[in-house]
Amino acid sequence: NPNPNASPKPKPKRKPKRKPRRQPPAAAEGLNPGALAFVPSQVLARDGSGGGAANAGPSLVTKTYKYETCLVCAEDIVEATGAAVLPCDHGPLCPLCVFRLRDLKESRACPICRADHDRVFVAPLTEQAPAVEGALPRLAPPTAASLETWGEFASATSVVDERTGMVFLEPRLAKPLLRLRTHDCPLCGAGAANLGALQEHLRRRHGRRQLCELCLQGRALFPQEQQVFTQRELQDHLRGLKRGEPGADEGWGGHPRCEFCDDRYFDTSSLFQHLRERHHTCPICPEAEFGRRYYADATALAAHLRARHHVCPLCHPESAAATEAAPGSALITGYGTFATTDELDVHFLMQHPDY
Repeated sequence: NPNPNASPKPKPKRKPKRKPRRQPPAAAEGLNPGALAFVPSQVLARDGSGGGAANAGPSLVTKTYKYETCLVCAEDIVEATGAAVLPCDHGPLCPLCVFRLRDLKESRACPICRADHDRVFVAPLTEQAPAVEGALPRLAPPTAASLETWGEFASATSVVDERTGMVFLEPRLAKPLLRLRTHDCPLCGAGAANLGALQEHLRRRHGRRQLCELCLQGRALFPQEQQVFTQRELQDHLRGLKRGEPGADEGWGGHPRCEFCDDRYFDTSSLFQHLRERHHTCPICPEAEFGRRYYADATALAAHLRARHHVCPLCHPESAAATEAAPGSALITGYGTFATTDELDVHFLMQHPDY
């Protein structure tokens, strides 16, 4: 018999069951899972119905081809993407570059000869025999003369995009490019109504990630082609710092900042346009010697003119200092202000001979 005075043995503790690790949502079919800039070979490779090695057939798997190179992006034009064929027959051009040009830039000009074309055809590549025996066969775009489709419609199966005037001879060539216009999340594929909704989705659902607003405005890329940043990465991107990965943002100098307004702009051209419109330059200082210097406002420019140059006391008396910084005043335009005392003396002789 067990001892009745003995303390009962403690029951062994059960180990808590581990909750299954939540898997990240799979990328929607055909969407960009990495938010990296597309290249033509990647655009359709991510689309299950867009070709690529899996759907290209035995000939593309067992054969090796020599590809043409796009004259705009310098990427290989592969079978999965097809090629853009213009009536002027300039090229070769990949469909993605032509699609960006006609949709984002709203230009229907050929990037080579600048001739406008209402229609551009996206056609599959054709195999051509090598010029030298033993060399690799070429996959090249057809010529404009070989396409008997320069009318209103190519065929019953063609896809016509009226916005860009591009005619896709096969539906598989149109699907991935037309999808770039959507505002679907580049990380999980969730749909968004507009760009603002996409930014809000990235902040709430993906750890406060974000697209760079300046790149959205300045880069000729669709939202799904833009880089997605964490908050730290975005600050490093704005300042032109590397994000830690080898080669990341190599050569990128960041978005320049206005020292007066503390706002950033897409590039130096945008910054200088802002400086010309919102700030002031000295009309007397020689640009070749001192460079182009800017001043925050008219008051700062007026102070510079009086401190560094020779101001006519009759044209701009000290009593008028309160109004000389007004926009359009004579002082800030350089009237009556000179770089040397000799120029001021000549001004006195010509304008104030009785002084």
